[in-house]
Amino acid sequence: MGTYRLRVPASRVGYVPEAQGGLPPGTTYCTYWVHVPASGVGYVPGTVATQVVGRLEASAKPLQSQRWAGVVDTVGGSTLATAISQTAYRGAVASTGNAGGPEFSSTVFPFILRGVRLLGVDSTLPWNLAGYPKDEARWRGWQRERHELWQTMADCLTPEVIGAVHTDTIGLREVARHAERILKGEVAGRVVVDVNQV
Repeated sequence: MGTYRLRVPASRVGYVPEAQGGLPPGTTYCTYWVHVPASGVGYVPGTVATQVVGRLEASAKPLQSQRWAGVVDTVGGSTLATAISQTAYRGAVASTGNAGGPEFSSTVFPFILRGVRLLGVDSTLPWNLAGYPKDEARWRGWQRERHELWQTMADCLTPEVIGAVHTDTIGLREVARHAERILKGEVAGRVVVDVNQV
């Protein structure tokens, strides 16, 4: 998701993006950070990111320097906790993944002193299920919102852009070996697992 987000022009969101990951500069990986507005774009080939920063290391500090106006985090774990502690006053953090772990440790300080907002991004749109709102008007509003977001993505993510993000197609037998490479930070972009390949 982060790699795709880096291909949406900064003019659509009002901020200049930076990419965070474990790969060398010039590649995109995992988390997309919306940096406090700055000038200049185009550092990462094929994206609108101004630069790639290294992986965010865990810190014992509950509040760090305010670096990000907003974050779309696909990693979770200690990366999410660090991103929250570095988010600027009234900034927002969207949590969309758990590649770095499903748990994270934080304090309330970013939330009560800076007004940072932590937002969940669901991949479902349940209707009339136990535990979910049964208000049809609310559900229809969420559906409209989701359609608008999909349309924005369709406008920005052309087949050429999607093709540029695709780096490899592998079979099921290759998944375990490829997963090791991903965890070592040796893979950038998206890998398609073709279930018909053995």
